[in-house]
Amino acid sequence: SQEIRPTMLNNLIRHKAILQLARQAGVPEDPEFQKLLAGSPNADPGEILLQFYTNRLKSSLSISEAEIQDYSNTHAQELAASQTSLSKNSSNPALSFYEIIRMKLEAQKLVDTLHQAISTIPVTINEAKLNSLDLSPRAR
Repeated sequence: SQEIRPTMLNNLIRHKAILQLARQAGVPEDPEFQKLLAGSPNADPGEILLQFYTNRLKSSLSISEAEIQDYSNTHAQELAASQTSLSKNSSNPALSFYEIIRMKLEAQKLVDTLHQAISTIPVTINEAKLNSLDLSPRAR
């Protein structure tokens, strides 16, 4: 439908932009990436490139104890409600709140880093090609 088209198009553009960033960062020449690619002959090389690049970015992010404490203080009510829900549904939660907060902050930093990097990429849109794309669910 027409409502889904902009979202799908934005996702496609974001995906292509991240792949371009990965190439600009030299990921395809990275020996670790080459080894991973060679060991996954049936996988989509673009998806491997995307995962490798985002994992590399994640490993470069640092989350300080102060950031975790600040998040904990700012979201105290939300965390208390989550803790109550977890304690009712599980006697041994898989992740501590500290780990959950760290993961949330890491994900947000990754998104912010990618958005900032993507904003620097010059974009050229081929209107004819864009209009010819079939973005319906059956085309996937």
